[in-house]
Amino acid sequence: MSLFFTKKYNRVLFFGNLPPLVKCKSSILYIHNAYLVNKNSKVNNKSFKELLKNSLLKCYISFFKGNVSLIACQSRTMQEAFHDYYNYDISILPFYNELYKADLPKKYDFCFVGLPSLHKNHDFLLNCFFNLSNLNVSCKVALTVPIETRYKNLLEKIDHINEIGVVNIDNYGLIPYEKVIDIYYSSRSLVFPSSLESFGLPLIEAAMLDIPVFAPNLDYVNDVIDECNYININDVEDTVKSMKSYLIDSRSFKPARLKAENTFIQRFLHGSLDD
Repeated sequence: MSLFFTKKYNRVLFFGNLPPLVKCKSSILYIHNAYLVNKNSKVNNKSFKELLKNSLLKCYISFFKGNVSLIACQSRTMQEAFHDYYNYDISILPFYNELYKADLPKKYDFCFVGLPSLHKNHDFLLNCFFNLSNLNVSCKVALTVPIETRYKNLLEKIDHINEIGVVNIDNYGLIPYEKVIDIYYSSRSLVFPSSLESFGLPLIEAAMLDIPVFAPNLDYVNDVIDECNYININDVEDTVKSMKSYLIDSRSFKPARLKAENTFIQRFLHGSLDD
């Protein structure tokens, strides 16, 4: 188990949010779970079991965080949240796969890639598409909601919207990363109604491919991209209005512009971790 790590290597990465139980030289702890730096213990109506688990993990991190040479995260928001919660300075070292534009046919007006955790707000987004259907505004959408019993309500909503026949949703379920990239290449825009992210990788990926992004005006968004088309994730009608405007005339909606620098690999492999 990595928490009992005792061997010596030139570089060691602890990627699972938890530091080792013993000191490890030339090592980085990567924090990418936003719940583990969030002061709000009741965020997103998590169950008592989940809240208890997060509380115990936070206590563990607080006690053993000094056992690594460097703690890193991917955004200013995560850096500030970690400092506020643990009173400890960490570095911002983003990383992501580089994507390159491809001149392929656009099949979808909107895509939303992500598992349907509560903070992703899939239910809100499906309400938006239902309202577009009622307004007789047609569009094509790509989603990735796993075909599992626990997501029955979302899957039934998707089927109902498709039965109306105005908005057409292709739900790919759980797919490999290569297929995710194909969805981006086939989409004219990304809609990302998440209320909480440690980084928001889909925002990065959309920006690299020069497609417009619809997302809330939150710090995690503004940390990584510019030229976002803001939506109000507390107001279905307002969001529907933005989506309808885009479908009528997309020319006034600028593509997202990348801000986050891909610096982690260089620092981990070649930079100093012990200064």
